[in-house]
Amino acid sequence: MAWFYGVITDRAVPAVVGTQALSVPNRISTAFLAPAHGDLIFRTGRGFWSPFSSAANKAHGYSHVGVLVLEGGGFFVLHAQADDFTLEGGVLKTPLETFLAESVNYIIKRNEMPGEAKARFVTALEDMLGLKAGFDSQFTLEDRGRKVYCTEFVWLAAQRAGVLDLGHIQSVSDKAVILVDSIFESPRLGQSYKPESTRP
Repeated sequence: MAWFYGVITDRAVPAVVGTQALSVPNRISTAFLAPAHGDLIFRTGRGFWSPFSSAANKAHGYSHVGVLVLEGGGFFVLHAQADDFTLEGGVLKTPLETFLAESVNYIIKRNEMPGEAKARFVTALEDMLGLKAGFDSQFTLEDRGRKVYCTEFVWLAAQRAGVLDLGHIQSVSDKAVILVDSIFESPRLGQSYKPESTRP
């Protein structure tokens, strides 16, 4: 996490700290009024590190990403997250309502992968949840998913599903990382939307 702190303080200072959104996404659509299984959700969170991560992802200002899964009549979010101060954590399945309550701002993007690829993608996410993958506070891509951070979790699942353009590796301060912005801008994702209801 020390590397991450160095990067963000070198790259940008958060414009807003606290409960205000750092950016307003464009292309918000009213065409999709309900979330769907496999869609991606981006948020600016309320945690200590969230404003710094938002500043590092300057194009859109989101600090975190997860994937919606429909289970038992309700939506959950599969994502990788750690405690702000202990840095302990890993892959989680969080009720969507809880995920939103921890958000300052959020947007959902429609997942436009072909059906079979989307199913493999969600299965790969669930496999990492089942294996209890830990949180990668070193932001390394070399351990083959034994530990993951939020964007690595989503990117790696897509790679394992044969979808190679959901995010991309970038060099930041001589370190290979996956930024939230690169996933947000993927051609595999459709328009941004906010649902009228979080129920299916």
